[in-house]
Formats: sequence, C-alpha cells, structure tokens
Amino acid sequence: MDAAENRIERSNTNPKTAKMAEQLEGARSKEDAIEVLKGYAAESNGSEKFAELASVYSDDSSHAKKGNLGSLGSGKMQKPFEEATYVLEVGQTG
Repeated sequence: MDAAENRIERSNTNPKTAKMAEQLEGARSKEDAIEVLKGYAAESNGSEKFAELASVYSDDSSHAKKGNLGSLGSGKMQKPFEEATYVLEVGQTG
C-alpha cells in the first residue's frame, strides 16, 4: 500500500486521527494530494458534503471556512486554478 492509499484508508476509518497523522507526517506531495482529492471528489459528488470534507482534510488555510475562498478576481489565483474557475460549472470538479 502506497502513502496515498494509506492516507485514504486512514481518512475513511477515523477522520480526526487521519488528519492529525497527516499533520505529523508533514506536507504531502502534490501527487499524494491529487490522489486524496480524487477520493474526496467522488465521495462528495459535488454536494454540500464538500464543505465538511474541506474543513477536515484541506491543507489550505481555507479549511477554516469549509473551503470557501470568497471572491477572487482575475490575477489573484494560480493560473491553472484561475483557468478552471472560468471553465467549470458550479459544483463541477475537474
């Protein structure tokens, strides 16, 4: 079992323990984060559950606001993220 699978398995069994363990292990790699996000995207299915998942598992400071980034104008986000915000529909993940 690789690190991403281990994190997903832990997070599905005990979210509070999993989050603490991830923080103790340090920052996850981009690849690990992508794998974890794929699992959460499938689990949330674009629903309000995303807010709950973001508040528990997000590495971003927005976790305190359940993943809500507020209003961000052009040029205020990383380019790939900004491009996705203009292409995806509300509730859609890409």
